[in-house]
Amino acid sequence: MKNIHLKRMISSKFFIYVLLIGAFVLLIPDMLKGIDLTDMAYMLARYKYVFDQEVPVNDFSIILTDILGGILYHAVPEGQVMLISIACWVLNCGIALLSLQLLREYLNGFLLAIILIGGSLFSIAFIHVLHYNTFSMFFQVLGFSLLIKGLDRKSKRLVLMSGFVQGLNVFVRLPNILQLSFGILIVWYFGDNIKNYRKIILNYMRQYVIGVCSGGLFGACLGGIVLGEIGLKGLLLNTMESLGDHSSSYGVTAIIKRFFKGIIEGARNTVRYEAGLFISIIFLLGLLSIYIGRGKIISEKGRIKCYKMAEVLSIFFIVLWILVTTEKLPYTPILEILFTNTVVISMASAVYLWKKDAKLSTICMGCVFMELILTIGTNNGTSFYVVFMGFPMAVTICALQKSLSYRYGRIKSSCKYMITIALVGLLSVEGYQYYNTYVYRDSPKDLLNNQVKIKEYTGIRTTAERAGYLENLVKTLQPYDDYQLIALGDFAIGYVITDMVPFFTSLWPDLTSFSIGRFQKQLEEKLEQNIYPVIVLADVYQTGEYRSKEKIEMVMRLISKREKYKMIYEDKYYRIYIPLKNK
Repeated sequence: MKNIHLKRMISSKFFIYVLLIGAFVLLIPDMLKGIDLTDMAYMLARYKYVFDQEVPVNDFSIILTDILGGILYHAVPEGQVMLISIACWVLNCGIALLSLQLLREYLNGFLLAIILIGGSLFSIAFIHVLHYNTFSMFFQVLGFSLLIKGLDRKSKRLVLMSGFVQGLNVFVRLPNILQLSFGILIVWYFGDNIKNYRKIILNYMRQYVIGVCSGGLFGACLGGIVLGEIGLKGLLLNTMESLGDHSSSYGVTAIIKRFFKGIIEGARNTVRYEAGLFISIIFLLGLLSIYIGRGKIISEKGRIKCYKMAEVLSIFFIVLWILVTTEKLPYTPILEILFTNTVVISMASAVYLWKKDAKLSTICMGCVFMELILTIGTNNGTSFYVVFMGFPMAVTICALQKSLSYRYGRIKSSCKYMITIALVGLLSVEGYQYYNTYVYRDSPKDLLNNQVKIKEYTGIRTTAERAGYLENLVKTLQPYDDYQLIALGDFAIGYVITDMVPFFTSLWPDLTSFSIGRFQKQLEEKLEQNIYPVIVLADVYQTGEYRSKEKIEMVMRLISKREKYKMIYEDKYYRIYIPLKNK
């Protein structure tokens, strides 16, 4: 009998993993649709030049991301975007599998798979190519899983490995340095027995610190070898300069303001739009009061029927609430609602379960750390929750199920399932809508049927319109490959599809993180050296607006000198200016 039970468990476990991986496989074709001219192109351009120390690109400190992405980019002669998109898929799938492995003891495997798939629909639809957010979340979940397993299994080696991964993750994206705070979770894990476990805690902390230092040293050495000492220092200094710039959207002040604004909006939207959920639960409790009452008017069978009717009506009401909410609200407020629920439920569960289930309590607290670190380290506030939803939502549901399982009867057990249905349903329905309708900075999916004839984008589909003007750009600029290039108008793709090296040390000079002062200084220095670049002024969306009027005016003053420049091409998407002679 034991062998039969074991076989069934293995079979069930295997089925869940196959289901999860199979669902991810179905997402691959859509990952090869859409060409973004900005964020995705920006990352591709970084990968293209990461190993070329003669092209000093010093934007942000994402050293390890650049190196790993660069290895993939230069691994094939063409089709780089397809390969890097598949790599992004692999990491997203890896995050889901790590989450399943860590949380499967707390939740039904099928429900857990649905949550992880629903959350992943957001991150996969957001940005297809491998980027620092994908790497950050993968290493974060990997390091966190190693820490939890190390504490649970009393393994110093796993704790050390966790520290190494977190130390290395700092070089994936500099704000990840906040993840080193995970070491606090070692103390949290031992609850109110800190005094009795003082030596054990110190030993684990020592192993974690050694791992962090080792990972950080390895990342720094790897960055120094690949980028050179000057390149490494340049990345770090420019990142710190950008964080300290109060006028930049990437400055610390702007990031903190946007973070708190998102928290406030999330709380407001949660109260406003979850009213239906609260009414449903109150309605359930009201009807079930008949069931738990000891009156003689209604028989036992009658009370049970009332109970079942209340559950069915509540589920119907919640489904209706989900459909109305997802139809009425854009995805950003829904993300804020889910973010608020995740943080509040996980924090409350971490405290409540502290003495009851140390492992899950620590997982919940770690989930809160992850969410706060993610949003603090970006210029998009809580709306950036889109890149990482599967694991936090899975933890939230696990925490909810476990917390409401202590000392509660049938009524509150039903409330637990109602809340679970509401959150999982909202996540799944909105995730499907987002994935099915959203393409990052390209047209709707049903229009993305044309393969672009550019070697880097082999196998990628976009609209006939976008394929046409990109192919035309490559053809027009091909005679000028020996020139340097300025591409303005959020047009980082110019550095990817041509062999022209960037004029500035930024591959996206439109951004406020590349200050006007640095823009002007580098422009003047290059012109003093008689280096005149080819200039592409893009207006792909025909808005006539640019991020920085000052930067455009500087370039336009240069172009207006007829003895220096002439326009060789113009259409509604972009204008191309070439120097009359490159001195």
